[in-house]
Amino acid sequence: TISIHTFVDSLAVILNVLFLLAIALRTPPNLRSYAVLLMYCTTVDLIAAICSLMIMIRVIPVGVLVAYIYDGPCVALSSFFCHCLYSITLVTFLQSFLLIVVSFAYRLYVLKR
Repeated sequence: TISIHTFVDSLAVILNVLFLLAIALRTPPNLRSYAVLLMYCTTVDLIAAICSLMIMIRVIPVGVLVAYIYDGPCVALSSFFCHCLYSITLVTFLQSFLLIVVSFAYRLYVLKR
């Protein structure tokens, strides 16, 4: 599972960087305002992918408790650093979900305008 996790997260990092470049270099002038939102969404997703690649977390339920086991490169620094990266990952997931709502609201605003 570590190899699958590494492959998926590495692919996510590469594709998000390519998407950022495409947004920065190929956005037509009439879509610049939406490009700002796309760039922010892509940056949040890139941060989530990098953090996920670093932590490679396994969540194991133990009765009513939850155990976190970090298998990624962050283990070389400290478990506290891994937990901070995990917290950042959770925040970026929340931001991604909220940005989907904002994106749909913006598109609706543009269509009604």
